[in-house]
Amino acid sequence: MRQMTKVLGWLENALLQLAVVAMIVITVIICYGIAARSFHWPGLPDDILIVRQLMVATIAAALGYASAERAHIAIDIFYNALPAGVRKACNLLAWCIGLVAFVPLTVWAWDEFASSFARGDYMYGKLKLQEWPGEAMFFVGLLVMMLRLVALVVHDARHPGPVDGPLARAEK
Repeated sequence: MRQMTKVLGWLENALLQLAVVAMIVITVIICYGIAARSFHWPGLPDDILIVRQLMVATIAAALGYASAERAHIAIDIFYNALPAGVRKACNLLAWCIGLVAFVPLTVWAWDEFASSFARGDYMYGKLKLQEWPGEAMFFVGLLVMMLRLVALVVHDARHPGPVDGPLARAEK
């Protein structure tokens, strides 16, 4: 389990770095688009399509990292008032519900990626960009998130007592 957690941690950090780079590229594209309109420069072809694909990658890439850090939205005022055992039960329930939601979503993302890759689908626009790279990134992000949820369920079920911090700290 520790080896899987280390590999997942490495993948999550790599995907997080990729998300940061994607956000920087998005910022540059948008700023250039604004400047191009203001100064009558030529625009970047398919900038909207590129930004759309990068946004999907940015969001999907960060999901696993956010789960490992247990950084999802919670109502802390009520959650922190609960006894430790109830908080642990709530965590386990949340991870299980997440798995119920993410397993079919990940399977769907795989089907979309595989069929788009096999057909060689292209997006409309001047550059005729292929669809599969964005769909691949979405699938990888969901897969890492799903694996992290499995690790969280196993970890929280095996370790007695409250588990409220990031998984990385809980494993040490």
